[in-house]
Amino acid sequence: MDGFKGELPEGIAQENFAAEVDARLRFTAGTFILVAPLGQRGMTPVGIASLWWAVQNVQTTRHIHVNWFPWATTRNRLETMANLIYRLRAQWELWSIVRQKDVKFFDALCALGLGRRMGTFKNYFAKGEDGAMFQSRDVI
Repeated sequence: MDGFKGELPEGIAQENFAAEVDARLRFTAGTFILVAPLGQRGMTPVGIASLWWAVQNVQTTRHIHVNWFPWATTRNRLETMANLIYRLRAQWELWSIVRQKDVKFFDALCALGLGRRMGTFKNYFAKGEDGAMFQSRDVI
């Protein structure tokens, strides 16, 4: 899922990771490290979610972007995103515009009652590459 404006350089040294991430996320409305359980071994980070102010309604709406780490499993992704959306939707309306390859993932979140598909933006990412828009559901 696209986000993290300004990709991290390939082959970044471990000691430079924090500074590189900080430089790219400095202007977000919020940043979250998504962690998943490792059973008896504790927790592991599986992704970085960033919230960005929405021009449509700066007070109540945030665009959410996620970058997954290579070791994040499908289960890690679904569980951590469901948890994040569940917790944040009481405070903000969350929007995400995703590529076709991510629609199935967001459809699964919608099936949990966390969101709904709002439509399709033609040529959003590039000519011939549409974006699907999803919105979080209100807390009931």
